[in-house]
Amino acid sequence: MAETIQIAERLGLGLAIVQARKGVDADAIGRTLGIDLRDGPGRIGDASLSTIGTGPGSWFVLSEQASDDWAERIAVTVKGLASVFDQSSGHCVLSLSGPDARTLLQAGAPVDLDPLQFPTGASASTLIAHIAVLLWRTGEDSFDLAFYRSYRESLERWLTDAVRAL
Repeated sequence: MAETIQIAERLGLGLAIVQARKGVDADAIGRTLGIDLRDGPGRIGDASLSTIGTGPGSWFVLSEQASDDWAERIAVTVKGLASVFDQSSGHCVLSLSGPDARTLLQAGAPVDLDPLQFPTGASASTLIAHIAVLLWRTGEDSFDLAFYRSYRESLERWLTDAVRAL
């Protein structure tokens, strides 16, 4: 089954955490960023800018077209509305795809990943192998996982072992 699962690191992403200031709602920040920001779980956006709700007034923000000063430019855009914390060098994003990707993740994540319960765009903050992971569905048989880069070797070891066990 290992050949039915592809695992690849997504390189060159801009990653940041955006947290609303007291009294500022998702709509105000969304208007400033030019995105329909959701105050709750789920991924919204496109390659240039997407957000994943991680809690009330908090979002994980991604860009596939990020420059070195990407997070700083976001911070200037939302100045007075939110705080921005660059995560580009601190996080790693792995993409898992293939017909057995859901089965593999289901072995480690205590989240119902059935497409009816967890459709494309759905997200969850969870644990896999005792590692905090932000997981979101990117397609029928594909998922992305963001986690602290220092846990990469441990998570890859778990993924390798889990693939063998399938």
